Amino acid sequence: MKFSVLMSVYKAEKKEYLDEALKSLLHQKLKPNELILVEDGPISQDLKSIVKKYKNSLNIISVKIKKNVGLRRALNTGLKFCKNELVARMDSDDISFTNRFKLQVSYMKKNLDIAVSSCYVLEFSDNKTTYVKKLPTKFKDVVKFAKFRNPLSHPAVIFRKSVINSLGGYPDFFPEDYALWLIILKANYKISNLPKVLLKMRTNNDFFNRRGLKFFFGEIKIILFQKKIGQISYLELVIHICIKFFLRLVNKDLKIFMYKNFRKVT
Repeated sequence: MKFSVLMSVYKAEKKEYLDEALKSLLHQKLKPNELILVEDGPISQDLKSIVKKYKNSLNIISVKIKKNVGLRRALNTGLKFCKNELVARMDSDDISFTNRFKLQVSYMKKNLDIAVSSCYVLEFSDNKTTYVKKLPTKFKDVVKFAKFRNPLSHPAVIFRKSVINSLGGYPDFFPEDYALWLIILKANYKISNLPKVLLKMRTNNDFFNRRGLKFFFGEIKIILFQKKIGQISYLELVIHICIKFFLRLVNKDLKIFMYKNFRKVT
């Protein structure tokens, strides 16, 4: 039941958030036998003190990158240091429920045809639940869902390292995780979700502010890539672009309202 956890941290992270994230790993019913923590550029002394606090108890392997290179390159670098076939992702400001890894690792052990899986996620802000993000669990539903929305929750995934490496790691797209899942589906691997809430993910104003026009241009690359590999039709491409453009153009308050009320799994 050995597995690795892959996490990236950079200087802007709050030390209390990192402390909560690492504490949740310490309290797992099934603990990872290593935590590959990528320092994406120089980090503060406060963050270093938190890493030192958990270094021995979580067997933290620090991977230092001289300058900030972004999440995609940081994760691809960290993946090279993961010793186990099963690798779980987690962001440095999220909180895993105590049974997360016990359930996810067991699921991956029992379902050898699944390359990547995630779970339901509880989104919260200022210690208040804002939304429970549910994703499709059956493979056929995941494939349909992936045409228009990200089918997995990236901070809550667990994957087989050999599959990710065979496909070249996280691709040079934004968002890199969505592109990777599409490539995995194109390569005829299966992905799925556990119908259980196993992770608490922080959302705040920055979460919505980041989803503006700059985010839209990244989404355009994904949509064009989907058309190129035959996952969507030309009509679906046009519809997809129009919807995304509208969502990224509206003001933050309307964006928050739509985010909370129109994200049901179909």
